Amino acid sequence: EMQPEIAKLYQQHFRPARDPKGDVRALFPARSSDETVLGVRRLAKEVGEVDLLVAGPPCQGHSTLNNHTRGEDPKNALYDAAVRAVAALRPYAVIIENVPALERDTRGTLAQALRALRRHGYKTDTGIVALDQIGVPQLRRRHVLLACRETQPSVADAIDVGQTAAPRSVR
Repeated sequence: EMQPEIAKLYQQHFRPARDPKGDVRALFPARSSDETVLGVRRLAKEVGEVDLLVAGPPCQGHSTLNNHTRGEDPKNALYDAAVRAVAALRPYAVIIENVPALERDTRGTLAQALRALRRHGYKTDTGIVALDQIGVPQLRRRHVLLACRETQPSVADAIDVGQTAAPRSVR
């Protein structure tokens, strides 16, 4: 977490073994040196076996509501960092959510992520999910990428499309 106040709040509520302050790109850098490879190996050993990795990289740079930095926002690289975390930590399953416009990203972020995940032995599926249909009290849609090491994931099965939840209010 880049914002100290939020990192402090996270520490108070979840008591993580590792300090959550900092930039995830430093943990899973785009360019590897011997030092960073050793750091990633140490981190993977420290973390141990991971069942599920959930990532929600910042979406502002992909959002159609952003007319200032869309496509050029440096935070867009955080989606790539999530995929590098998957390669390093080897979780059984992965969920990465973002805005639907990610599918039209001019950098090809989604296509690159899918290729990388498949190269690392993951089977993947993607889809657009209406959050109110799965019980989240929000009227927005999100892009969801699911990946599993051993089975073919399905966004439709994961949200059980036939059994949509009743819309909920924030209250």
